[in-house]
Amino acid sequence: MKAALKTHKILETVYDNEALLYVHVANWFKSFIQGCENLEDDPRSGQPSTAQNVQTDAEISLLVAPSP
Repeated sequence: MKAALKTHKILETVYDNEALLYVHVANWFKSFIQGCENLEDDPRSGQPSTAQNVQTDAEISLLVAPSP
């Protein structure tokens, strides 16, 4: 995939160490070649890893709060 490699090199030039890894760029190219035009994540089952729970947040706050 010459286009993916060329794009990755451009991203490295612009973003330096913050650039996507080549494997991710290649996967995007592969998806687009297969006809995927959606840039949103596909829905997945299960609880999101960023799910928040008020009770858990309160308990964590108590654990990390400095002692008086």
